[in-house]
Amino acid sequence: MRKYRGEVAEFLGVRYYRYPKSPWSSTRRYFQRQGKWLHRVVWEYYNGPIPPGHDIHHKDKNTTNNAIENLECVSRAEHLGNYHRDITPERIELFKRFVRPKAAGWHHSPEGRAWHSEHAREQWKEWKARAPFERECQVCGKLYTLACERQGLRFCSARCRTRARYFSGVDNVERTCPICQATFTVNRYAQKRCCSRSCGQRLRASRK
Repeated sequence: MRKYRGEVAEFLGVRYYRYPKSPWSSTRRYFQRQGKWLHRVVWEYYNGPIPPGHDIHHKDKNTTNNAIENLECVSRAEHLGNYHRDITPERIELFKRFVRPKAAGWHHSPEGRAWHSEHAREQWKEWKARAPFERECQVCGKLYTLACERQGLRFCSARCRTRARYFSGVDNVERTCPICQATFTVNRYAQKRCCSRSCGQRLRASRK
């Protein structure tokens, strides 16, 4: 099984990878890490967020040259029109009909699995070299450690995660009090049926 060796570029102490022998153009041409492109990270570091509908273009068309002097922010239409004239509606339709289905098959093939395994091993080695990772819980403020870096993990325990979800109101629903017919907001998993204690006492008294 073929294994694809990656190239490494470092920016602000973070490593980004490029695979020159990858069958996929994006991973072959650009340095990336966990879905983030190095050239976009460099631009945002010096110039702030990229406006919606804009791309970062390499002036000399060398996608490995990610110096800020070589990058410019252009609209997506300008980027496609000036630098990707070969991308036509016919080619896009061809990609959707023939290339995309083959891509799914390649990812599940022995060759595709070998590429993903090699990529995962390289990232795991880097994580282990930097471990342990220390974070602060966004609910209780407690410091906790991780064996490897994980995006999206913001809480030290399942209890704090549940509390954060509860206070966010994402599970809130509106109910109608059966006593006074007032509408009140409550968590959908709560057993509360009345809008207040007095209405709750009246409801229990009516059942006796």
